[in-house]
Amino acid sequence: MSRFRECIVHLHGYGHLLIDYVALLLKEFGKPYILTVHGIPKSPFYLDNKFLKIAFALYTKFIGRRTIENAAKITAISKSIAKEIIAYGAKPSQIIIIPNGIDPHYADNILGGIFRKKYNIPPEKKIILCMGRLHPRKGFQYVILTMPYILKEEPDALLVIVGDGPYKEVLMSLAKRLGIENYVLFTGYVDEQTKKEALADADIIVIPSLIEPFGLVALEGMIMKKPVVASNIDGLKELIQPYNILLFNIEDVYDLKSKIFTLLRRPNLSKFLSEKLYEKAINYSWKKVVYMYLHIYNTVLSCKNRKNTIYYS
Repeated sequence: MSRFRECIVHLHGYGHLLIDYVALLLKEFGKPYILTVHGIPKSPFYLDNKFLKIAFALYTKFIGRRTIENAAKITAISKSIAKEIIAYGAKPSQIIIIPNGIDPHYADNILGGIFRKKYNIPPEKKIILCMGRLHPRKGFQYVILTMPYILKEEPDALLVIVGDGPYKEVLMSLAKRLGIENYVLFTGYVDEQTKKEALADADIIVIPSLIEPFGLVALEGMIMKKPVVASNIDGLKELIQPYNILLFNIEDVYDLKSKIFTLLRRPNLSKFLSEKLYEKAINYSWKKVVYMYLHIYNTVLSCKNRKNTIYYS
């Protein structure tokens, strides 16, 4: 019990009743907790079920809000999430932005050409890579819609979509309807190693999300020294800015085509931007993230006049 008296509990997630229950117990015991918010659930807003929408509204007002207000500190993975949780009851003084991290050695020992060999992709093909769960909110349908325009001027372009999900059949049907099914490769689910190999062989990585709290695939592409074209939305533009030439207007296939063409036609610019994105990605190292969290832990401990101090070496 002595260890429990000295501890700080770190909770992850918003919109989960188990988290809310634990937060309530901690409040009753007078124990501080830190809450990390990775995103606000968007599904209830898109449901046709009116009852579920009302239920979620009541949850945010009476349960979720209490979990947020009682947190000693709240960490948000991006500025956009920080803005959202203020709207859901957080005080600005509670919030600290700590992004997701990445291993600076993420790309070590990943050789080029392996992914192409696995999927019989000729070396002359220009791989436009999309990666993630196949869901309408990921926006892959807009990249497929862009492909006919790209193929008119770049017949060696190949769209590779890595991942699986409920939207796969719709995306495959769209490619077939446009007559470009031979220029769109769906790999389905792949393991972590194959994922890295795909990133290594990509010429351009496209993140066309309609909603994205952070954009981990973008960060992984950046650490691979790849040009990343992304939707101009909160969460993604925080990673890409100030290189706005890589941001396209959401759902705008003509703007997306323009960004992709620019990179395909200007390899020197593509390489320059890739290097700049890599320099940004290094600042998201896990070591820096850990130091930021330890600082919060020590801050909360000191506020409780505890003698414990956590050190990292």
